[in-house]
Amino acid sequence: MNYKDLSLTKIVLTGIARGATTQQVEAAGKEQKLQEQWTATTLAQTFAKKAKRAALTDFERFTVSQLKKQKSALVKAAVTKATEEYNTKNKATIEKAKKNSRLAKVRSAIRTRKNMAVMHKKRSAKGAAAKKQTAK
Repeated sequence: MNYKDLSLTKIVLTGIARGATTQQVEAAGKEQKLQEQWTATTLAQTFAKKAKRAALTDFERFTVSQLKKQKSALVKAAVTKATEEYNTKNKATIEKAKKNSRLAKVRSAIRTRKNMAVMHKKRSAKGAAAKKQTAK
């Protein structure tokens, strides 16, 4: 068996001597209820689920897909309802936030225009000073 295919679990079989026979290992496993411990692990449950899905017929797979669609529609409806309730409950807060964001954009645009005007004045003043120096 390849080491990549192995998965470690927290199940420990105790009371076995080195070089024990298969019968001794099986007896210790039955005594310590090894099979019950294994079926309780999530790894065993995952394997069981995969095996069950692999054994499905075409009609069963179709039924599963239809059930998934129904579940998805129910979840989507519940999320939509919850979102609408939240939005109606907090409508004033949302509108205020939108208004504030619009105001912030306008203020930012005004600041940018003012800064550009100041920069233009500075450049033109530097240009005028340079022309005066060259004219002298």
